Amino acid sequence: MGAGFSKSNSVWLQTDKPVYHDGEFVQGLVCLNIVKPVTITSIDCQLQGHERTYWTETHETGTGSHRRTHTEHHGGMVQLLNVTHPLALLRSDLEPGQYQWQVAFGLPQGLPSSFKVGSASEGAEVTCE
Repeated sequence: MGAGFSKSNSVWLQTDKPVYHDGEFVQGLVCLNIVKPVTITSIDCQLQGHERTYWTETHETGTGSHRRTHTEHHGGMVQLLNVTHPLALLRSDLEPGQYQWQVAFGLPQGLPSSFKVGSASEGAEVTCE
């Protein structure tokens, strides 16, 4: 999992396996590629999980030439997980190079399984602020 080192400052997470289930222990490396010097104050790994739902309901009213179709859109999102692990407190400049930090944390029991239906999507995002 993860990407190779790129030609710009980048960050990614490389885990020891591609899929995890509730109650399991996640282990991996946070990889940082620095091409241009950057000043940092800390490096944190944040894990977020959301449950998203979306569906439509179509209703017809009237008859004959007065028949109308009305579609209602429904949806919502609930945050299931929001955990931040500090990896490093560095009040310094990082010179060009590749850096790695080990990360490990347990997933809580009771998290739902991932799935998708129709055009729904799932994935992971790594951000650098």
